Amino acid sequence: MPGFLKRRPTNHRVGVHLDKRGATLAPATGLRGPQPQLRGCRSTDDPATLAEEVDRLGVRKWPARVILGTDDYHVLQVTRPGVPDAEMTQALRWRINDLVSDPVDELVVDWFDLPGQKAPADEQAVMVVAARRAAVVEALEHVRRAGLKPDSVGIVQLALRNLMPVGPDARQGIALLVLGRESSLINLGRGAGLYLSRDVEIGTVGLRAEAADAPGVVPNVFMDISLEIQRSLDYYDAYFSDPPMRRLWIAGAGGAVIQRLADYLDENLALDARLLDPAELGVGIEAETALDDRCLVALGGALHGRPEVTE
Repeated sequence: MPGFLKRRPTNHRVGVHLDKRGATLAPATGLRGPQPQLRGCRSTDDPATLAEEVDRLGVRKWPARVILGTDDYHVLQVTRPGVPDAEMTQALRWRINDLVSDPVDELVVDWFDLPGQKAPADEQAVMVVAARRAAVVEALEHVRRAGLKPDSVGIVQLALRNLMPVGPDARQGIALLVLGRESSLINLGRGAGLYLSRDVEIGTVGLRAEAADAPGVVPNVFMDISLEIQRSLDYYDAYFSDPPMRRLWIAGAGGAVIQRLADYLDENLALDARLLDPAELGVGIEAETALDDRCLVALGGALHGRPEVTE
């Protein structure tokens, strides 16, 4: 089985995001250079047509990073076992056995460290990713049949982490709010490090509906999202010793209501909140390319192969 959460260096890659809505492809080149180039982004609601999209983009036989849908894995924060890294995965299997509904022997397990924790070394936490093995195998086979060469598997939270600034800007902490149709996700990260990721059960459908029902009035969902972001910031300040978050990027295909939300968050949070500017990603992107939540995840998967950020 290709590497799970592992880094596979290459100069070109396709990020493939598979979820209950369908499939999204984002091919990128120049991953070892100063500015990778995104060669478009295509989504299909019918995964059976994935091979057609591969051919339209001209990326048959390219290496691919497969990003699983959030329904196919668990992300758990647990205290780091006192074992060498080589024994960590097995130790974590035992630790999460009572925390997941799936039999642990039917899960693919991996983990990653959390940077800058305030806790003493013997009390620090790690993040465990436990994916359903059957879902991983099915996703890999689907991508192979579409004409790509999957070499690694990832998750949404880490794919979005790959959108953090690189080079000299990597020291800046950024809160990222990615708005999907039905739900959204908040990431707090810095360079290659991910501090926390929080699901928000509010998406662009709810935002538009409530904004339309009460024009000229601040929708309650704006306040709800602001509260979720503030809770994330409070948690970060309480448990991590790195400098405070200063910026909030907001992304999603929501039109004018997203700009209204950005303005509201900029006024009500101690952050420089604004819509995500694709130019800030350090990636060459054609002006007509729409970066909705699905494309951002796929792009993050493609960027998995670029060099490590400067700490």
